[in-house]
Amino acid sequence: MILFRYGGVIIHDCWASYLSYLHCGHGLCGSHLLRELTFIFESNGYAWARNIKRLLQETCVKVSKSEEKKLNGRDLANLQKRYRAILTRGAKELPVISPKPSGKRGKLAKSDAHNLLERFQVHEASALLFAKDPHVSFTNIRAEQDLRMSKVKQKVSGCFRTETYALVLAPIEN
Repeated sequence: MILFRYGGVIIHDCWASYLSYLHCGHGLCGSHLLRELTFIFESNGYAWARNIKRLLQETCVKVSKSEEKKLNGRDLANLQKRYRAILTRGAKELPVISPKPSGKRGKLAKSDAHNLLERFQVHEASALLFAKDPHVSFTNIRAEQDLRMSKVKQKVSGCFRTETYALVLAPIEN
């Protein structure tokens, strides 16, 4: 598999299986995050979701306009400070999760808002990597578009019957 030989940074939507690739860096796709933040704000009205969305959008614009395609040290420190402050206020804004009843097994179900806030806390470095590394883009949309036709072909036909036909759709260049 190609991914096992890849040593750069992969940009993804934080699906747990992607995080199992330990040999490469991870960045979270800004477009996926913005979509989830929009949903959380529109469905629940949480200010933290609107604020973190605005912060990510402003940072994306600032990075794209900068000559180095990244933030300088002072701006990056300011970004992290604002990011953490929004998440701290967000944790206070969310309702308290009730304790798990005794005798019940498994994980306690959390709301989408709780899960997203937790993802932003745990994966801060990945969410903000686009602002620190000029080789990391804000989104993975271009990569998804490049793969879309092969996925459509695979879904329509059920699979690629042989490697030859897979190579016809996507030839490998040496």
